[in-house]
Amino acid sequence: MTVVAKRLLLAALIAATCLPAHAEIYRCRQASGSLLMTDDPSKFPPGCTPVEKNDSEGEGAAGSFSLMPETEVPSAGSGEVEQAVSEQRQRLEERRARIAEWRDKASELASQYEQAVARRNQAYSSWSYDSREVVRKSLEEMTRIKKEKQQLLQEVEKSRIPSPDRQAIRQTLSAIPE
Repeated sequence: MTVVAKRLLLAALIAATCLPAHAEIYRCRQASGSLLMTDDPSKFPPGCTPVEKNDSEGEGAAGSFSLMPETEVPSAGSGEVEQAVSEQRQRLEERRARIAEWRDKASELASQYEQAVARRNQAYSSWSYDSREVVRKSLEEMTRIKKEKQQLLQEVEKSRIPSPDRQAIRQTLSAIPE
């Protein structure tokens, strides 16, 4: 195939994809005066009066404009909206509680680490035979705390919490070195 033939074929394909699509739009006016529009006239509610496209009552007439929803929207009094709002509030409260737990855990770990370091340093300064055991236990505790820090950071990173909360937890845990 020559270059010219390829270009002509490409131009024909582009032109074919640019053709406008046409769909029939059906209109009806409710008793309240609102205009409903859809591509499927079977979706019109009972009592809706069909409106022709050229009808003076159609486009530009006074009244509200509505599009037909694909799915039925729950009414405010149906209880579904209240239930959805209640569920959303419950999830938000659970999320806030989880964030508070993580913040508390981060503070607790930082405090434990600081105490373990203080015990180790005290044991170094007053070196005796018993000090070796205190140093060993302190180092074990510091290792455990570092592992818990990493676990907490991984858990926080996996979750979808607001950035300021994530940063606050990281800041608290930064008192514990890697």
